[in-house]
Amino acid sequence: MRDWRRKAFPNKLVHHGSYFTSKIEPEMKVWKRLVSVTFGNEEFTERWRSTFLNDFEGKLKKEKPMHQIEIYCDKIEEVGKTSPYFCNSLEKCALEAVTAICQDKSNLHELLKNHDFSKFGKLMSVIVLKSWPKNSDGQYVEGEELVMEHLLSWPMAISIFRVQDANGALINRLTDEAKERMEVASSAFCSVAKKFINGKIQIKTLNQILERKKEFTELLKIDDLCDDGRCQDGDAMKRLLRWREEEVEAIVNDKKMVEGLLIFCHKLQEYLKSEFNVFNTVYIS
Repeated sequence: MRDWRRKAFPNKLVHHGSYFTSKIEPEMKVWKRLVSVTFGNEEFTERWRSTFLNDFEGKLKKEKPMHQIEIYCDKIEEVGKTSPYFCNSLEKCALEAVTAICQDKSNLHELLKNHDFSKFGKLMSVIVLKSWPKNSDGQYVEGEELVMEHLLSWPMAISIFRVQDANGALINRLTDEAKERMEVASSAFCSVAKKFINGKIQIKTLNQILERKKEFTELLKIDDLCDDGRCQDGDAMKRLLRWREEEVEAIVNDKKMVEGLLIFCHKLQEYLKSEFNVFNTVYIS
C-alpha cells in the first residue's frame, strides 16, 4: 500500500512554488482514508495508522514552512470534523513550521496578513512566545523599556494586535503563557503611550519611539493599546511626535552646552590654579 501511494502521488504537495487547494485535494482525500482505516485487531490498526501518519508528516515537512501553514489553514477545519488523527498531524507540522518562520520573521508578516489566525489559538500562541526575547537566564524579558523595544522592532506586533482588536475572542484561545505575554505587552504599551502624550517620559524610551515612528503610530491606533481618543488622530500624533523630537533635540543641545561650560570651567580652574601658583612664587615666597 505504501508503494502504491508513492507511485500514485510521487510529487510534492505544492507544485512550482505556489499552493492551490484544488491541486492537493485528491491526495489529501487518499491520506485521510488511509489513516481512517480500521481492522479487527486494534494493535494492527494502530500500527497501520501510525505508519501512514508518519509518512504524511514526512512528506508535509519537505514543503517550505510557509506552505505547510497554508495547507494547515486551508484544511484544518475540514479535517477536524472528519479525522482527528490527521488533524493532530497537520497541527504538529504547522506548529513546527511557525517556530521555523519565527526564527527568520521575513515571511511571518505576510502570513498573518493573508490568513485568519484568530481561529488558531495554538499557532498564535507559538508566534507570540517564540518571538518574545529572553534574558541570559532564559526568562522572558520584562519591564517597560525592554518590552517596548521588543514591540517596536517585532514585525508581527501590529498584525497580531490588530487581529486581537478585531476579534476579542482571540485572547481566550491563546495558551495561558501567551495570554500573559500579550497582557504584559498591552500594559507596557498603554503606560508608555500615556507618558508620551503627557510628556512625562524618559528620554531613552522616547528615543526608541522616535527611531520607530511608523510602528509606534500604527500601534497607537489600536483601541486595546491606547484608550485616549487622540491616539486615533493620525495627524495629531504626527504633530506630537515632531514636538517630542524637537524637545529631545533641545535637551541634547542644552546638554552639549552644559558639557561645554563644564569643560571651560575645568580649564579655567586649571588656568587660575596655575596663575595662583605663579603669583604665590613671585610675590609671596
